[in-house]
Amino acid sequence: MAQAYGPSVKKSMRILVSVLGGAAVIVCALALVVQQGAVPPTRRVVVFGIDGATWDVIEPMFAAGELPNLRRLYDHGVHGILESRPPALSPVVWSTMFTGRPHAEHGVKNWKTSHSTHRKVKALWDITSESGLVTNVFNVPSTWPPTKVNGVMMSGFPLSGSHVGGGTGRVVSRQGISRGKAPGIYRENEGAIAKALAPLPEGDWSPWFDVALRRDPDVRGRMKAMGLAGGSVYLSPFYRVDPGLVISYPADLRRRIAAELVDDYIPEGPGWSRYGDEETPEYLYEHLVQVSRIQTRAASLFTPGEWDLFIYVNTLVDRVSHPYWAYMQPGDYEGLDPDKARRFGSAVKDAYRETDRQLGDFLSGMDGPYYVVIASDHGFKSSLDRSKHIGTHHFDGVYLISGPGLGG
Repeated sequence: MAQAYGPSVKKSMRILVSVLGGAAVIVCALALVVQQGAVPPTRRVVVFGIDGATWDVIEPMFAAGELPNLRRLYDHGVHGILESRPPALSPVVWSTMFTGRPHAEHGVKNWKTSHSTHRKVKALWDITSESGLVTNVFNVPSTWPPTKVNGVMMSGFPLSGSHVGGGTGRVVSRQGISRGKAPGIYRENEGAIAKALAPLPEGDWSPWFDVALRRDPDVRGRMKAMGLAGGSVYLSPFYRVDPGLVISYPADLRRRIAAELVDDYIPEGPGWSRYGDEETPEYLYEHLVQVSRIQTRAASLFTPGEWDLFIYVNTLVDRVSHPYWAYMQPGDYEGLDPDKARRFGSAVKDAYRETDRQLGDFLSGMDGPYYVVIASDHGFKSSLDRSKHIGTHHFDGVYLISGPGLGG
């Protein structure tokens, strides 16, 4: 188990803790606050999760002078390796981290049991809420359906029904759309798609536009499109935005956030499993960033308020590392297209750069002092099957605690 550290801790200290200890890392940060008596309003704890983060990428980027927001926390805190255990699946591991119980006890054992209804024990936000601490929870895997907290909650993936017609999107020809040959859900929205594509040149994104479901008029959605070369376009997934999909507590939180953002909140971005396709494309990375920015901006709306514990999990690094890791490490694979390695070799590090920028924006709205906990559920590594051009989960994740009395 991890322990609370006082002012004498060396900032270069590295400690290995199990993922069960991840809960202790967070609790210890809270204890540093609570041990002073009643929780002062200026002594708060922020948990910023970076799904899939690994020191194997972060520390070389530090050495190159990058990731300034993470580096500042690193230099003024303690850090180490958060060692995950099988199964290293995001809903399972985050549930372990935020309950302090192994998956056999907390009930979130795999993807089939990844919804919050399968959790058998109290999560950290349940305990803090019951203790009267104002707790905000955003985008934590395995928090759908949302549960009542003494604050606000926006559910994280996986959600049932947040996408209609698939979670990846499609590449289609403009000609196919104009001839009524768009596939599935896109055929039902050809008019809206054609309108969005009319002024859209190659390389540009459309604004978000409204789409509908013919068989169920109560279901409404939003989409984006990007113009591609050769007369093709990328159409994003149909993201549901109607009130029938409740993803927040209170239930009207999503509507309130959409009004502030002047954009609908997208709870779960596109997935990607077609790693061998010729079209492992720029548009996938760009769209993942678009969704991630929406999620971070939404969470940041609540950072200036009064709260005691704020938990936000940013999933960009994980979603980019799966399809793009091989291009960063082409020597680990066989048959990798060298042109694709040149084109996409920076995507994973770009995801870390973008996450670091979002971390800076997220923290900028907070009054200090406060404690920050950075944690990941697992790391990443090259696939052992050299013919599969993917990144796979590694058990070694990261943790970092920064705040008053820690580090130099």
